[in-house]
Amino acid sequence: MRRNQNGFTLSETLTTVLLIGIIFSAIAGGTVAVKDAYEQITVKSEAQTLLSTAVTDLSADLHSVTQILTTDSGTYYYCTTRSTAVYYSNDSDLGILVNNSDASQSVALVTEKTSSSGLITRIKDESITYANGVFTLEVEVVKQKSPDKVVESTELVIRPYADQLGS
Repeated sequence: MRRNQNGFTLSETLTTVLLIGIIFSAIAGGTVAVKDAYEQITVKSEAQTLLSTAVTDLSADLHSVTQILTTDSGTYYYCTTRSTAVYYSNDSDLGILVNNSDASQSVALVTEKTSSSGLITRIKDESITYANGVFTLEVEVVKQKSPDKVVESTELVIRPYADQLGS
């Protein structure tokens, strides 16, 4: 009986298909891991940019404070850069808002163009303290959809340019 040497046996074909399947599974798993790592790095980078922008704007405002006004409705800071008394609040859609003293205007501290990846800024506990000649506050960047997860944060200690502030 002569054996036909043309072609492959069933076991050789199945082994080849199995090996190709294992290789493609490894490639697909690696691609998913690389994509997830890229997304994490991108969000972290955008959060750092957003935090830097918010810190720059808040620092400019608080450096220029010449008077702190405390009323029943809250604490206002007279900023020479804005030429008005303002207070800061957090908004779940826009992040930190700068509100003027008569509440006629509220603007986002950081524009939507700067904010991306569903990230927003906020002042932790909406708390700015003034003691020993410096303002202290913590600024956070959080995901809009999960505000309990802080992506980036920093504590600011800002000394106003004015020697003495009137309260």
